[in-house]
Amino acid sequence: MLNVISRFINEKLIADSDAQGGKFTGSVMFTDVVGFTSITEKLMKKGKLGAEELSVLINKVYNPLINIVYRNGGYITNFAGDAITVVFPGDNGHSAMSAAGMIQANFEKRRKYYRKFSKNTEVNVRIGLSYGDVSWAIYGEERKAYSFYGSPMIQCAEITAGKEPGEIVVSESMSSILTSSSGSGSLTVQPNPMIRIKQGITRQFVPESVLKAGYGGEFRNVVPVFLALKWSDDKTEVRALIDDTLNCAVEFGGYFSPIFTADKEPHALVIFGAPLSYENNVDRAVEFASGIREKFGNRVKAGITSGTVFAGSVGSRKRSTYTVLGDVVNQAARIMQKAQWGQVWVNSTVENSLSSNFASDYIEDRLLKGKTDSVRMFSVKSISDFGYTAQFQGEIVGRKDEMKLLMNSCKPIFNGRSAGITYVYGAAGVGKSRLITEFTQNLPETTRSFTMQTDEILQMSFNPFIYFLRNYFQQSEAAGTADNQVAFDTNWAELFQQLKAVPDQTGILPVIAELNRTKSLLRALLGHDTGDTLHDDLDAKGRFENTLFALKDIIKALSLIAPTVLILEDMHWLDSDSEAVLKTLTQNVANYPFIIIALSRFRDDGSRPRLEVDTETPVNELVVHPLSGTAEKRLMDMRLDGVTGEELVAFITDRTGGNPFYIEQFCRYLLENNLLKMKSGEYVLPAKEFEIPLGIKSILVARIDRLSSKLKELVQKASVLGREFNVQV
Repeated sequence: MLNVISRFINEKLIADSDAQGGKFTGSVMFTDVVGFTSITEKLMKKGKLGAEELSVLINKVYNPLINIVYRNGGYITNFAGDAITVVFPGDNGHSAMSAAGMIQANFEKRRKYYRKFSKNTEVNVRIGLSYGDVSWAIYGEERKAYSFYGSPMIQCAEITAGKEPGEIVVSESMSSILTSSSGSGSLTVQPNPMIRIKQGITRQFVPESVLKAGYGGEFRNVVPVFLALKWSDDKTEVRALIDDTLNCAVEFGGYFSPIFTADKEPHALVIFGAPLSYENNVDRAVEFASGIREKFGNRVKAGITSGTVFAGSVGSRKRSTYTVLGDVVNQAARIMQKAQWGQVWVNSTVENSLSSNFASDYIEDRLLKGKTDSVRMFSVKSISDFGYTAQFQGEIVGRKDEMKLLMNSCKPIFNGRSAGITYVYGAAGVGKSRLITEFTQNLPETTRSFTMQTDEILQMSFNPFIYFLRNYFQQSEAAGTADNQVAFDTNWAELFQQLKAVPDQTGILPVIAELNRTKSLLRALLGHDTGDTLHDDLDAKGRFENTLFALKDIIKALSLIAPTVLILEDMHWLDSDSEAVLKTLTQNVANYPFIIIALSRFRDDGSRPRLEVDTETPVNELVVHPLSGTAEKRLMDMRLDGVTGEELVAFITDRTGGNPFYIEQFCRYLLENNLLKMKSGEYVLPAKEFEIPLGIKSILVARIDRLSSKLKELVQKASVLGREFNVQV
C-alpha cells in the first residue's frame, strides 16, 4: 500500500485518533521542481510509452529528494503539482538549510543524468526557506483531509516567485533565526524514525482506488477544479467551509487532493476523471463548484479546465502521492486566480462541453502566464431546466421495428387499461432516448407523456419523481420560493378542474380524496413549507409510506384524465426509494391507463436491470441494437451531408461497431479536422491514423475504471495486443 499521507499526520493520529489540530514552531521548505510541465506536454505525443518514461523520470527526481527530507528530520506536508512543501518541527533553521543544500547539490550532480529521461529538457529546482509558527488541522468525517498553514507556509512559496532555478531563497524570519543560532552546534540533524503508516489511517484520507494503484501513471482526460477558499479568523467557519467542500467533492465523484496554502488562502485541487472516471466529468466538476459557490458565496472561487494530463502515483516507498501534471492543471490554477470571489470561471473547452443544465457568460480573452495565445474565459452557473427534452437533428434511421413494438406495447392504455412496464435496453449511445423522443412525437394527441429523469451524479431519494413534479408544477430554481409556491397552487387548482370533468364511474372520487389528504407530502418533495399538515404529523416511516401513495395517486389521477406514458430515463441510476415507488405504482392499477417505459443500459457484466413489480404487471422488453447495413450508411450520409464511399463506410463501421452516437462523433471529427476528400462524388478517407474522438473515450474510460484492478489491467493489455494475437503472448 502506498504511503500517500504525511507521516506527521500519521503520527498525530496514532497518538490521538480524535486529533483535530495543533501548532508548532519550526522551519518550512518549499521546493519547486522546474521542467515537469513542458516534459509532460512533449511525452504526451508518445502515448503509453511516454507515460511510462515520465513516471520513471518523476520517480528518479523525487526518490533522492524524499530521502534527503527524512534524513534531515523533515516531514513532507503535501505535493502541489510539481512542488513539495516540507516542515521541520522544532528546527532552528539548520536542518532545513542542510536539506536545501543537499537537494540543490543532488540536482546539480544529476543534471546530465536527468536529461536522458526528459527529452533533453532541463530539470532543476528552486527552494524557499522560512521560519515561524505553523498550524495544522484535520477536516472531514467519513473522508478526511488535512492542511498546514501559517505565515511560514505562505512565505516559503512567495519568495521563490521570479527566482531562477537552482537558487535557494531565505525569508527574513529564516535569516534571523539562522543568525541568532549560528555556532550553536545545531547542525547535527536527527533523521525521522520511520514509523509505519497505518492502513486504517490512510484509508480515512485516500480512496481505495488510489491505494491499490501502484506506482506509475497514464495520460488521460481530466477536469481539474482549482478552488480558493477565503480564510477567516473564525476557525469554526473555516472548518465548515472545508468540511462541506470535501464532502461535496466525494459526493460528486471527484478526487480531493491535499489542501495547500497560497496567496494567504487555503487552496484545493479536485480532480474529475482520475483516478476514477465518469461519462460526464465536465458536468460533475461544474455542478460541484457551483454548489460550493451557491452555499458559501464570496468565500470561494474556482477555475476549471479540461484536457489530457499525466495522472498517477509517484514518489518513493517512504512517501508518495497521486498527482496530475500538465498544462491544463496549471491553466485551471491561473484561471482561478483571475476569477472574482463568488464566481466559477472556465475555459472555452469546458464551456463547449457543458450540458443544458448550465448557463455561461463570456468574460474576456486573457493571456495567462506561460501561454503564447490568450485564453477565452467564461463564468458559469448551474440552472434548472426541468422541462428540457433532448433535441435531435435529422430523421431517425433504422428503427421501424422498434417503433412498432413500442406502439403495440401501448395499446392497452387506449382501451382504459394499464400497460405495465416496457423495458428498453441498449448500450450507451445506441439511440434509446432518440427512439423514445420519436415515439412520443407519434403518439395520439389525446395521450400525455411525462419524463422521470434519474440523476447519475447525485442519486438522491425520489430523484426521478421530483424531476417529474418540478416539471408538471412548473417549478424553477431561478425563481424564488414564493413564486414557486404560487406556481404549485395554480397548477394544483388546474389539475383539480380537470379531475372534476372525469366521470365518477372511473373511480376518480377516491383518488381526489387521497390527493387532498397527501398534498403536503408532494409540497415537501418540492421543498415548500408544509405548515401544520399531515407531513408534520407523521413520523419518518409514516412520511415515507404516505409519500409512496401520494406519488401513486397523482399518476393515477393523470391517467384518468388522459392515457399517460411515463418515461423513466436511465433506470440503471435509479435510487432505492424510487424503486419502492415503482413497486407500489404497479399494484392494483389494472384500470388506470398508463405505461412505464424504462430506458436502461446493460450492467457491466452484460445483465439487464429489472424492477421489482407486482406479478400481475404486464412486462415487455425491447433491445436497441447497433445499426447495420443501409441504416448505418444512411446515418453516415446524413451526418456528412454527402455520399459515403464504400471503403469509408467499412472504416467507420469497424471503429464504431454501428453505435449511432459513435458514428456521429466520428463523422463530426472527420469533417472538423478536414480528414475527408471527395472522389467521384463520394467521400473517401485519405489517412487512417487519428485519435478516437473524446466523446467515445470518456465512455470507454469510465467503463474500464469500474472494473476490478486485475480485470482493468487485463483490458489495458488487451488494448495493446489487439483483437488477434499469438496465444503464447
